[in-house]
Amino acid sequence: MSLADEMLSGYEKDITITFIGKKYPLWVLMEKLLRIKTKDGQVVPFILNYQQVELYKAMCEQRRKGKPIRFNILKARQIGFSTFIAGVLFLIGMFTPNIKVGIVADVEGHAKNIFEKYETFYDHLDDSNPNFEYIKQYERENGKRPACSYKPTLSHSRGQTLMKTAKGDSLIEVIVAGEGSGRSTTYNYLHLTAAAFFQNLKVTRNGLLETVSTKDKNSMIFIETTANGMNEYKQRWDKDVAGQTSYVAYFSSWYTNPEYQEDDYIENPQLKPPLMEEWLYRKQEEYKLTNAQIVWYWYKYLDKGDKSIVLQEYPFCPTDAFIT
Repeated sequence: MSLADEMLSGYEKDITITFIGKKYPLWVLMEKLLRIKTKDGQVVPFILNYQQVELYKAMCEQRRKGKPIRFNILKARQIGFSTFIAGVLFLIGMFTPNIKVGIVADVEGHAKNIFEKYETFYDHLDDSNPNFEYIKQYERENGKRPACSYKPTLSHSRGQTLMKTAKGDSLIEVIVAGEGSGRSTTYNYLHLTAAAFFQNLKVTRNGLLETVSTKDKNSMIFIETTANGMNEYKQRWDKDVAGQTSYVAYFSSWYTNPEYQEDDYIENPQLKPPLMEEWLYRKQEEYKLTNAQIVWYWYKYLDKGDKSIVLQEYPFCPTDAFIT
């Protein structure tokens, strides 16, 4: 049993996908079907971490209110939310007919990296298929996949940023942010990644958000980013926090990531930390952090060499993220 299975008991019916004629909770298919690449290049099953499960629960709570899912996510770096959102939108886009998914990145390089996540999902859909060996042999001998394959046939793919299903006519595309981005189409699902780094964010964002109908109760929009100073994103975040929009202002701090700990201090919790600056001792006390966590942060601070930068990229709270 995975962490998601334990934490999401009671959320099985909130967000579902029909797969091979049967409805499944979305998270179950994410962990069963999807594969991701680790930092060292290995392909492994996508098992949701604590932060991803908490976001999934928040999505379910919004769905229970009868509202379309709308999230503005302010986060620390490397939490795994962009991969999580990609997994959600990939499964919906691949297995739901007549769906358009739009992913908007800040720059071309980021757009390419995001699309590679979708390609990895697609390429490895059959990894958990009990007929895996037969499928591979059939592909070699016939140049196409057998009916037992989990992969939907694509009419367009590998166009660097586009996947379109041959049956069901669903579309997943990744584009780069700009004033005219996405205005000529209508999306059901939208992901604005690294949104605080968009040029002319207000114009780009407002044009994109209009492409998703507010009347579509199944639609989803995710604005997801680390902070980028006191810019237009900060103004939007403040509005969402104040409840002036339909978006949930969702914050995830660095210390919720269990990987952000210094190994030596995990193995020896009584090991005395190095001499640090006073503000970090105050943070440790305020947030009840272990020595393993605060020493990890201290080394990250030394690496960055700037308090405002490390707080922006690895905030304890939303206020930290916008310190200039």
